[in-house]
Amino acid sequence: MNNFLVIGGTGVMGTAAIKAVRENFGDTANIMANWYGKEIPNFQIDGVNHTLFGDINDPACREKIKSFNNAKYDYMFYATALGDVGIPIKDATKEQIARSNKLSFDPILQLENEL
Repeated sequence: MNNFLVIGGTGVMGTAAIKAVRENFGDTANIMANWYGKEIPNFQIDGVNHTLFGDINDPACREKIKSFNNAKYDYMFYATALGDVGIPIKDATKEQIARSNKLSFDPILQLENEL
């Protein structure tokens, strides 16, 4: 059995990753998916074994991720991003890029170091 972590499991890319895992690994795949936005009590992401609500930048959220499967994941799909829509990167300010990186890239390194 392979263990999968999907960050951003309710978005277009996260949903596609979950479907691809199920198509390629079937029911034996153990998928834990995270989502963040307006919290909906008892919300479950279709196709996953475990749904976790939380901000990936919050250390408490990452601790919950580590509590599944003894922090052992074979694959991670990072499918969340933040940025000002419609602004080409060449026109973005340093502040806009830093704000985007806080969600879009920085947590990937944190997860790599922590998992």
